[in-house]
Order: sequence, then C-alpha cells, then structure tokens
Amino acid sequence: MAADPATHADPTLSESEYANRVLPAREDPYEVGVTLLSALAIVLGVSALFFTPFKPGFLAIGIATLANALAAHSTRLPRIAMVVAVLGWLIGGILAVAYDEAVW
Repeated sequence: MAADPATHADPTLSESEYANRVLPAREDPYEVGVTLLSALAIVLGVSALFFTPFKPGFLAIGIATLANALAAHSTRLPRIAMVVAVLGWLIGGILAVAYDEAVW
C-alpha cells in the first residue's frame, strides 16, 4: 500500500502571520522609559549619600514612584530603584546630621 501524501492542516501563512507566530513578543514602548527613569532614580539615590541628601533624594523617590506606576508587573528594576532611592535619602540624611553637614 502506498502512503497517501500528507495534507497540511495549516494553510499557508502570510509573512506577517509567520512573523507573529515565530518572533518573541515585543515589549511595550514605554518600558524603555521605565528603565531610564529607574536608572536615573538609582543614580540620584546614590548621589544623595555624597551630596546634600534631600534635594536628590526627594527627586529620586518621585522618579522611582513614577517608574513603578508605569512599569509592568514582571519588572524588578523600578522596585530596586525605589529601595535605592529611599535608602539613599534616609542614610544620606542620617550621615548629614551626624557629621553636621547641610541636608538641604
């Protein structure tokens, strides 16, 4: 017995359907902005340790809050940025008071 040629259950895909099926899902465009905002918040949080802590600290906390509001649920970087911003502000403020430096 000769085998019948197998028929394909899938019809021929167009180029865009093939790309949608094969390529990984694209991330949202604002995720790049979330990453940049998180990086800025981390830099400002660390700078609050070395300079006057309240100006960059408050700005870092605000930017990290904005990054967390825009972030997807699976993104960890904005959460890390929030922790770094708050700890930089808090530890920077404690060090500024302990060493009698300007806090504002």
